[in-house]
Amino acid sequence: MRRQSPLSLALLFGLLPLFAVALALHVREAARNGLAQPAFFVANPPSADAYPRVRGFRLEQSGGADSLTRIIHESPLGCHSRV
Repeated sequence: MRRQSPLSLALLFGLLPLFAVALALHVREAARNGLAQPAFFVANPPSADAYPRVRGFRLEQSGGADSLTRIIHESPLGCHSRV
């Protein structure tokens, strides 16, 4: 069997505990608060040139049906919009 390089061992023993801690924190928060939910739900637009409508909000939030009026900026990280 081949010996692992010192760099591989350092990465294994350095990142594995970090991953275990992150996983444990995620499981703890998911057990306390439930899994993350989107802030609102969007319905498909009625036609190709229409904007999508906000279909509903999470139970913790209140609000009515809003319409997306325009997309201000779109980037690889997401889009900024006005409601």
